[in-house]
Amino acid sequence: MEHEDVVGKRANMILGEIDKVRFISFYRESSRGQFFKDLYYSMFCGGTIEFFITACPDYSYDGNNRFDFLSLGERPGLVATSIFDALLDCIKVLDRERIHTRVTFAYAGQEAQDPDIQYALGLSAEIIDSRIKKSIISMYHYAKEQLSLHCSPFYVSVDAVSMTDLVYFEGYDFNSIGVDSKLFEGIKISRLNILSRWYERCSGRNSEDFQEFVERRCISDVTQHFALGETIRILRQRGRLASIVTMSLQSLCKIFNYSGKNPLVPILCVEQGY
Repeated sequence: MEHEDVVGKRANMILGEIDKVRFISFYRESSRGQFFKDLYYSMFCGGTIEFFITACPDYSYDGNNRFDFLSLGERPGLVATSIFDALLDCIKVLDRERIHTRVTFAYAGQEAQDPDIQYALGLSAEIIDSRIKKSIISMYHYAKEQLSLHCSPFYVSVDAVSMTDLVYFEGYDFNSIGVDSKLFEGIKISRLNILSRWYERCSGRNSEDFQEFVERRCISDVTQHFALGETIRILRQRGRLASIVTMSLQSLCKIFNYSGKNPLVPILCVEQGY
């Protein structure tokens, strides 16, 4: 009992240090509470804290760091590097406390099969897929290099994969999720800016108007967020101490836990404008 109290106090102290990390915050108090339990279990039983970072491919972006979808590169990409650089101070805290930590970058490899993206970029699915795979390799080496400068290889490890290797998207249908209509309208409003730039690039692909395009793209976004949330939830049910780290908007973050099943997935967010 005394040992449990000591572990609990130490876990609370570590969580307090993580709270001080700039640009990183917990999506909601339940995420913070669940992460505390993960810390406690890791320290008491030796489990590994796992961060899953959702990453977009290396789409081009303008001077305001907004995707313009003019081209696709082979570098790690804006989202992955921004989230990792923000999360690094959190990882340093865990490393300092000798807590085993694993970071996995989950790239949106499924977007290679997206006709809108193919049209906007003027590239085939095969070329997009090849470039995303090169981004995955590039991110892995970037993260390894950064971690080697700041952390112990004994306590911190890294991996980078395509989301298609992690998530079975075909098993989820938007209508079966039953997303609240008010929440879905909020998601559509929050996505208007990025979707307007995307629409400009691929509006010639078919005859749908902008509102139809927004509806279709948001249905796709919600379904993919839900599928990833379900996947991480299954990992947790199998005993993995898995969390999601994302730059997604707050309305989309809610979809990760939308089904309300336990245990909840802890969600860490990189603040807007990092």
